[in-house]
Amino acid sequence: MEFLLAGLLLFTLLHFVPSLFVSVKNNWVGALGEGGYKATFSVIAVLSIAIISYGWQNTVPVHINTPLQAMRVPSMALIFVALILFCGAKLPTRIKTYIRHPMLVNVIFWSIAHLLNNGD
Repeated sequence: MEFLLAGLLLFTLLHFVPSLFVSVKNNWVGALGEGGYKATFSVIAVLSIAIISYGWQNTVPVHINTPLQAMRVPSMALIFVALILFCGAKLPTRIKTYIRHPMLVNVIFWSIAHLLNNGD
């Protein structure tokens, strides 16, 4: 569990650097250049995903709830909407005029559908 949380914390903090910790980013770019910044950012992001994966594989699943059979149809509807939002985020559609971040809403719908179908 510690590796999972450490990887998530590293991944989250890394992605806050460009927007919240601008001075850290500027120092980083000043020391390594733009290409070096992007390369080290990418390496740290991949490393954090590897730590998350290792932590997830070594974590014992915790039973949260028993999924209801009646939730299968609503969860499939959520997955369908999530698929539309996923495609709409990358294709030239009008979805972006109504939903500012369709990919983020897609992940939210997918995770809700996942929780409806799985008890862990």
